[in-house]
Amino acid sequence: MHKTAITSRQAFLEFQPKIKGRKKQVYDFVRANPMVSNREIHIGTGIEIGCVTARVNELVNDDRLLKTGEKSPCPITKKNVYKWEVRLAV
Repeated sequence: MHKTAITSRQAFLEFQPKIKGRKKQVYDFVRANPMVSNREIHIGTGIEIGCVTARVNELVNDDRLLKTGEKSPCPITKKNVYKWEVRLAV
């Protein structure tokens, strides 16, 4: 497997635009609590669920978050949902 130098990872992160406001709150929460659903982010941050969903979609489009794979039960709603984790720089 190809290894990327630490400096390349740092350069990638520096190239990314800075995250601000609620988007940063969502990103920081997912970074601290990987494999969380939108509802868990909502409860953990206090941000309205519609705003959480919008910010998650923006972060996915910015290549900062990714789905953890198959849907799994949310511990809050018990519905099968996608969970999120921070995309690591490669």
